[in-house]
Amino acid sequence: MCGSYHENRTSDVPFSWYRIKACWVKAGRVDPGSARLLARLQKYREQPDYGIVTIFTNDDVEQDLREIDRFLQTVRPRLDA
Repeated sequence: MCGSYHENRTSDVPFSWYRIKACWVKAGRVDPGSARLLARLQKYREQPDYGIVTIFTNDDVEQDLREIDRFLQTVRPRLDA
């Protein structure tokens, strides 16, 4: 389940939040703050499915983008490792 990124992209199981949590967060490859970020982003993704409106402030979006950037800087070098 936790093979390389490229193996995950072609497997039968989607490269999902659940796989990220199991293979990256619980394995200690990313910090708990990243887990909270990913959970929050997943919540944002699901909100439009069940709600009429989702409101974001500029400050919230800017903070999320900074956290996403930090996360990507941590993860990108490890994707092909």
